[in-house]
Amino acid sequence: MSKIVIEDYSKQDAPKVVLDCELKPNRSYALGRDPANHIYLDHPSISRLHAVLFEHDGSWHIHD
Repeated sequence: MSKIVIEDYSKQDAPKVVLDCELKPNRSYALGRDPANHIYLDHPSISRLHAVLFEHDGSWHIHD
């Protein structure tokens, strides 16, 4: 199974892990600031529906 880890590097000290979760194959995940998304990212630089993460032919892709 695949995994996604998102880290916040905005501070000078060590990065903060914002998200760490397993991804199931053959499905897509909506990422964005809207809590209804599969992956919720609460940051002003992120749009409500920022991107879609999806698996295709064994590789993960992001459509922004």
